[in-house]
Amino acid sequence: MDDSGTLEEAFERLHRTGPEFDGWLSNHGPMAVESMVRRGHAREVHRWLDAYTARLEEAPGGTRAIGDDWREALGDPRRLGDWLRFFERETKERPWRAVLEEWWPRLLPGIAAGATHGVIRTGHAVHALLELEDGPRLAELGQALGYWAARWQPVAGAAPPSGTETPSGALAGVPRVADQSR
Repeated sequence: MDDSGTLEEAFERLHRTGPEFDGWLSNHGPMAVESMVRRGHAREVHRWLDAYTARLEEAPGGTRAIGDDWREALGDPRRLGDWLRFFERETKERPWRAVLEEWWPRLLPGIAAGATHGVIRTGHAVHALLELEDGPRLAELGQALGYWAARWQPVAGAAPPSGTETPSGALAGVPRVADQSR
């Protein structure tokens, strides 16, 4: 994807900002820079970021740690900083695939979070990690999952995951979308 570290530098700059600004608008920066680098426009990333980050806000601070009360904190935007710290810790202490495997089934019923930006940002972070596993990319996954958890909003009629199927087994049972590249 990128040999020069542009994506890592961009993520580090963006992680000083919050996932939202102006009250509730989603910060598209991490998704945009991942796409720019992937599409061969790494040279333009920092100039674009200079203009974009001027309107962003600082990353929110936490109030109390997420623990066994995570269900109560799910979907509470006042706990955004807490969720960001929680997933920062999770992605540092555990393999990212294990964190994702544990949390995507919990978060999936709340896919509407932040107008679906939580899941979209998570997808961009996973795409970047599949190319290279490093600190800034792991931190981006943590930021994405934290945003999704804080803005978690259940889709009407969606039930929490249940049953005995593993996440990978359940995913294997979903029909694949035909190739759309043409």
